[in-house]
Amino acid sequence: MENQDRKADKSPSPQQGTEAVSTKVSEKVSAKASTDDTVPPATPRTTWTPVLPKTHEVGDSLMPPEEEPDPMKKMLVYAGAALALIVFLIFVASLQNMRKYYVVEQDNAIEVWKGRFSPLGREKLAVLPGVKPPEEKKEVYTRRDVFPMLFTHYINKADASIEAAGSPDFNKIKSILTQAGAYATSAEDRAIITERLQMITRTILLYKADVAAEKGTIKDLQAAQAHLGRAAALQPDALWANFIQQKMDSIQEQIASLKAGPAPEQKLEAPPAETPPPMPKSDEHNAPETAPDEKAAPAASGTT
Repeated sequence: MENQDRKADKSPSPQQGTEAVSTKVSEKVSAKASTDDTVPPATPRTTWTPVLPKTHEVGDSLMPPEEEPDPMKKMLVYAGAALALIVFLIFVASLQNMRKYYVVEQDNAIEVWKGRFSPLGREKLAVLPGVKPPEEKKEVYTRRDVFPMLFTHYINKADASIEAAGSPDFNKIKSILTQAGAYATSAEDRAIITERLQMITRTILLYKADVAAEKGTIKDLQAAQAHLGRAAALQPDALWANFIQQKMDSIQEQIASLKAGPAPEQKLEAPPAETPPPMPKSDEHNAPETAPDEKAAPAASGTT
């Protein structure tokens, strides 16, 4: 019993067991710390990996990151906008100045001026002798006020060139009519210009047709026919249309007669030519067998 009690006294209590365990753990920790201090840690081995560009996936934003605005860029943008506004205003002012017309009275004539394509300034269009200024005087006129005067001026100038002595210069007249057409403000004015230009062109074509027809060959007659066809296509009035058609019929008849050729002529047989009789041969050494009567007469009178 005493031995058992001694054994029981020698067995550790629970509190003593926990203290022993904690002591052992602290010893192990301190030993490990001492080893960590004495032995340097091994450096990890680094490996190189390439950096690839980031690929945008579905749903990622493609917008670049926002940057703070630069004050210099702002100033440049504002300056560019101001410059564009100034250019636009100059352009509008130039267009408005182009639509302005001025009438200046001179001795027995008027001068017509037009604004340039610029905010200020003007240029002379024409001098119209013998033309009266508009009844309503204005500081600035419009195209409706000025264009009828210019149209009438150039029409009269073209008529004077046609009625001038000598052959008219059709190229000059056409140029004047073209200038008049630039100032036509109504359909009637444009019809007048078209009719007069067609009349000049028709006259030139008829002249070319006459010159070609005078040569008389089939090729020239066909060229004359082509000129007349172009003249007929200019929509002449009934009188001119009849005149052109008569010329075309006459040329067609000439072409047909030339293609048929001349009528064959009957050849008459010429009579046989008469051969003259041979001339007698004369012999100076031999006397003629029969003497002439004038020589025979004296011989007969001598015998008697």
